[in-house]
Amino acid sequence: MPRGSLPLVLVVFLGMLGSSGGCDGGPPVIDGGAEGEGEGEGEGEGEGEGEGEGDVGLPAGAACLVDGSDGGCSSGLACTTLDLGPAGVCARPCGARDDPAVADPSACGDSEACQALIVFDLLRNRFAATTLACLPVVEDVDAPCFGLGDDDACADGRACVFVDVVSPADPELDTVSVVVAQCKDACGVGSAAADVCPAGEVCGRGALDAFVDTFQRAVPADSDSRVPCTFNDCRDGDDPRCPCAQEDGFECLDLGTGGGVCGRLQGQCGAPVPVATRAQIAAGPEAVPVDARCSYAAGAHTACDDRGYRDLDAPPAVACSAALLGPDVDADGLCYALCHQERGDYDGDGVVREGEKAFSRDCLPGQVCSLDAGATLGLTSLPEDFTDCTINLGCALNARCAACSAANPAGGAGQFCVDGLGLGLPVCGFARSICVDPPPAEGEGEGEGEGEGEGEGEGEG
Repeated sequence: MPRGSLPLVLVVFLGMLGSSGGCDGGPPVIDGGAEGEGEGEGEGEGEGEGEGEGDVGLPAGAACLVDGSDGGCSSGLACTTLDLGPAGVCARPCGARDDPAVADPSACGDSEACQALIVFDLLRNRFAATTLACLPVVEDVDAPCFGLGDDDACADGRACVFVDVVSPADPELDTVSVVVAQCKDACGVGSAAADVCPAGEVCGRGALDAFVDTFQRAVPADSDSRVPCTFNDCRDGDDPRCPCAQEDGFECLDLGTGGGVCGRLQGQCGAPVPVATRAQIAAGPEAVPVDARCSYAAGAHTACDDRGYRDLDAPPAVACSAALLGPDVDADGLCYALCHQERGDYDGDGVVREGEKAFSRDCLPGQVCSLDAGATLGLTSLPEDFTDCTINLGCALNARCAACSAANPAGGAGQFCVDGLGLGLPVCGFARSICVDPPPAEGEGEGEGEGEGEGEGEGEG
């Protein structure tokens, strides 16, 4: 993901790729051999062949290299490309012969399911299915899975959820990235009624808000009915014009269709981790107790605890900072509650999108909405050319800096002078404010972001 992107404020609805066979583009047809080919062969055939040869090789789901042969896969499997040159997995294709984009589950064995292999298209900033293949149904919670968002990828009703993207080593193949996913117990974010986690666990946001748990219905008896919404009306969470039932966890989601719709995000169950304190943020994840850290690493089973915020009129988005770490997904993070964001071009693509517009949310009594805490945690977006905003531009640290906006007019007016590198070097950029306990003594910067962006962007679609 590009540096400075914040997944939790950009919703990408993927649908259930693979289960329905709805793929982007035409997946390649992988020649896995004619039906029955290889089975029973070898008896009395193949002079000098070792006994059992043909059953020896990489199992389904194993990594392989696409080299024009079977890639070292077991008999009946083919090294299925992920559109990343030599990278692939051992699998049996299950696309229908007349239309490879349509799943053919009958091609798969008892412990397999026809799943869509998903990559992240960096050019179009979206997920795409490349191939339909028979892959193992993963039994264990928190274990790696293959079919992102596929109903059949995980056993026991679990969801195959996004964790990270891994870019190819070859710079010539840098237009797509392999998706890393794990099986998790799915739940509805922000709703006590939809928080169906096992005892002692809580429903928290995942590394990317990519799937919808359920849509709010315009007609209760009609499961296909939807409630349209306007982002400007729902941006601050407590606007009476917003039709979304926010008390039940419904938000105005951007599904990439040009308008908003009220829906509740799919989260994942895990051991509850509280929102970090100011002192913990200053110390960093490595210096706090293990039960105060959140993680998306393989085998991790944590979820940021938002239960204390759910009854607020405009609850903040509670998430784990490990989602900001990109390829360093194995690192631990801290839980935070996002309460304010200024309008600006956070990802530097020249367009201010819905997730980059201004909003403000409530904090708990006794907390403040702190810009400097957000900057310290790393909720920053920085230009490629760093400008020292205190020495060169005369701005105060963690304060709005008009000179920064003048130096980078394409970024928008809501720029700040922040320690975005975590090294005590003040640079121009954007930072988001988070809910934390007040400082021991009154200090500069507290509440700088709170309220300043309110009303900005009104009327923007």
